[in-house]
Formats: sequence, C-alpha cells, structure tokens
Amino acid sequence: MDSAVDKTCRNQAEALLRLQAAALGATANGVLITERSGRIIWVNPAFTAITGYSAEEIAGAHPRILKSGKHPREFYKQMWETILAGQVWHGEMMNRRKDGSLYTEDQTITPIRDEQNEITHFVAIKQDVSENRLLAQQLQQAQKMESVGRLAGGVAHDFNNMLGVIIGYSELLEEQVAGNEDFSRKTREIKNAGHRAAALTRQLLAFSRQQVFETTVLNLNEIVSETGRMLHRIIGDDIEIIMELHPELGAVQADSGQIQQVIMNLATNARDAMPRGGKLCIETANADLDESFASSHNPTVPGPYVKLSVSDTGTGMDDETKSHIFEPFFTTKEIGKGTGLGMATVFGVVKQSGGYIWVESSPGNGTRFDIYFPKIQHPGTPSKKLEMAVNAQWGSETILLAEDSEPFRELTKQLLESKGYTVLAASGGAEALSAEEGHSGPIHLLVTDVAMKGMSGVELANEICARRPGLKVLFISAHFDGSVESYQQMVSRAAFLQKPFTRESLFAKIHEALTKDTKNETPIPLR
Repeated sequence: MDSAVDKTCRNQAEALLRLQAAALGATANGVLITERSGRIIWVNPAFTAITGYSAEEIAGAHPRILKSGKHPREFYKQMWETILAGQVWHGEMMNRRKDGSLYTEDQTITPIRDEQNEITHFVAIKQDVSENRLLAQQLQQAQKMESVGRLAGGVAHDFNNMLGVIIGYSELLEEQVAGNEDFSRKTREIKNAGHRAAALTRQLLAFSRQQVFETTVLNLNEIVSETGRMLHRIIGDDIEIIMELHPELGAVQADSGQIQQVIMNLATNARDAMPRGGKLCIETANADLDESFASSHNPTVPGPYVKLSVSDTGTGMDDETKSHIFEPFFTTKEIGKGTGLGMATVFGVVKQSGGYIWVESSPGNGTRFDIYFPKIQHPGTPSKKLEMAVNAQWGSETILLAEDSEPFRELTKQLLESKGYTVLAASGGAEALSAEEGHSGPIHLLVTDVAMKGMSGVELANEICARRPGLKVLFISAHFDGSVESYQQMVSRAAFLQKPFTRESLFAKIHEALTKDTKNETPIPLR
C-alpha cells in the first residue's frame, strides 16, 4: 500500500516537473539557466529565437558570448556582485546576437540555492525590448521637435511682422530717393537684407509646419527633372548625378517650390559630404507601405505612397549626428558655413505635406534619405499656380483692415491709400466690428490678420460675412498655425497673403481678392 502511495506521489511530482519544464519552454521571454560559475546549462526556445544561437551552440558557453561592448566593466561588476550576494538583479542590457546585430533586453537574474542555502545556479529571464525602446526614442524625438517647432513658429511670427515693416518702408523710401544714387543704393541694401531675413524665417516656418503652401497635384518626376538641370551648376563636375525615375509614378498633392527646395537642400548636404567627389542618386518609385513597415517606422500610416530617395557616397553620419539632423541650427559645418536650417526645412516641408522622412547612414558608408508622400488616388487634371500680376489701375474700393500690430497696420494702410483705396483701419476684431457697423457705405474687401488677440481673423471674417453676404476676404499672417485642410478650405473662399510681403504682392492679392467670383461659394465658416 505504501509502495502504491509512493509511486502515485512520485508520478505526480514528475508530472509537475514536466509541466514546469513545458511552461519554461513555452514562455515568450527568454530563459537562461547557468551554474554559479556562469556556464550555461539550459536555454528555452525563446532565448534561441532572440539571440540566434541554437541550444546546442550555447550549451556550456558563458553569457559573455552575448557581450555587446556597450557597457563599462563597472556595469558587469555591479551585476555579478549583486547576484553573488544572493540578491536579485534587474535592469536593461544591450547584447549582441549571433549575426552581430545589437538588441536591448530587460533582464532579471535570480540566484538559486541548494539545501545548504548555498548559491548553485542562476536563472535569467530576458525580454527583448528593442522595439519598445525605439518607439520611445521616436516619441521623445517627435515631442522635442514639436516643442522646438512651436518656439520657431512663435519667433518667426513676431519677426515677420517686424520684417514686413522694414521691407515696406524701405520700398517707400526707395521711391522717394530715386534721384539720389547713394541713398538709393543704401535703401536697396536695407530692403535686400530684409528679404534675406524673411527667407530665413520662411525656413523656420517650414520646419515648424506653419508655412503656408500653395499645393497642387504634382508628378515628382517633373520636379526632379527640372531641379536636376540646376543641380549640375551647384553640385560641381566632380560629383556624378544619377536619376532613376519610375515611368508610371503616382501623383502627390504638394507645393512644387517647397519640394524643389527639399531636393536642393538634400543635394547640397550630399555635396558637402563628398569633398573629393562621388555619386548623388535621386530616385522615385511607387510604394505600398504595409503594417510591418509602419510598425517599425512609427508613426507611419500604412497605405499607398510615392517615394523620393536621395542618396550619396559621402562620409556618412554616426548615430549621434543622425539623432540631431533635423533640429534647427544644428550643423556639423564650420561657423559661418551654413545656417543649420537646411535639414530642418526638409523635415518641416515633408511633415506639412503629410509625408514621412527616414535616414540611413553610417560613417564611411554614405547617406540615404527616403521620403514618402501620400499618393493621390484620383489626381484629375493638375492645377496651375496663379500668376501674380500687379494691377496698374488705381483702386477705388473701400477696404476694412484688421491688424493688431500697429506698425504693420499703419504701413499697410499707407500702401493701400497710396493706391487710391479707402481704408477703415482697426486694431483688432472688436474694433473692426464697430467700424463695419458704423460705416453706412459699402465695404468691398476685408483684409485681416489671421492670428489676433481676442478674436481671430477667421472668426471676424465669419461674423462680418454673415452681415454682408458677398464680402470678399484677404487673410494675411506672419504664419499659419491651422491644419493644411483648414488652409485649403480658407483659400477656396478667400485669398491669402504671407507676411512679410512687398507692395507688388499686396496689390496683386488685393486685385485677386476683389475679382474673385464668390457667387456659388458657401460662407467661410472655419474653425
């Protein structure tokens, strides 16, 4: 009887051991058991899947076979001191797989004791967290870029208002000193400096995705071909330019000038990375990005895209440089050799166009940028840009001007009145509503800044257009912080002019707004 009971207990114990072994073998985390010396005596299938080593290859080896060389000696010393003291060690460790690739694992090492309470073995539970770490780094980088973008947009907004005043008054002054060549030259220098500064702020706005785009349906092959003709003059004869353009490329919705700027900036960077010459390759292709690609390239959304790739055979970049490549004012060039805004501009243009950009590079192996723009499924007929033409005739209409920057408001008022328009100037939304209510005659056009304190230009336009159906609207702004979709809705109902602007561009936009047919258009309204 006792023998039967013993046999039953033994069978139950063996069954429990088999269950425990099966559980260790089936767990998704890697399990490693070593002797006190560190000699590996058992690993589960998950461990072999993570590391690439088979159970036979790893048996009898030491865990140092996985050593990446990325941790100092003190790191391993502290770990061994902890577990040899009988304590549990937990932390993240970068290891190297059999194929040489690196991965990060979250690891817990627990000492195992015998009946005499002596440590005889260690069991390590390992989880590959490389993807989680990558996603966390991407999120952190995205948040950092977003914060810098908001700062850049705020600086550019105020700066563009000041530049508008500088450029506008220099144009008026240039006209008044036309007979004095010395004064004319000095005035032109002031104006040209203002335009150069405005170009820098446009790059800041592009990075912060607050630059207004005039989007059209584009074929990137045409943009690349057109830009390629200019690149030969910029890149130099010691660099071979190779173009591989897909013959049946899909269409994208983007600003042709901004896409051209992206190509130019990438090509210029490539030239600087090839001081002794090399090859610059520009490629286009259709790309269907699946869930697998999107999961490894967060925050990419799966779907059809048009791919633009720019690669070079230059010096390449290390990981530290790559982590900062799109930040404004970051540059590896000598002081005075660049603004550090070129790649920030590229990043902003791509993001505001709804696309994604990824970089592959390593020291000595060149650099490749892959840009994915959403493919337009039903492109229709590509639209053409409106060609601006200055209206040579004097104006006679009444314009309600709402602008909360006093210097800019006064300048714009002078420019409009110099053209013959009657101007009702207001410092904000509330004052503009009062001016409109107190004016018994017709108002032909509302010119309003988009971003004003108290009441935005869009809110003002909605309210006044409700009172005066058919009123034409021209929005002006030093930057636009709404979505691309909101901008497209806005310009379908009204005209838009980016600050800082010249007299000619102002008069041309006024003419465009006044002659815009709004009979069949619904009221603005916008958010």
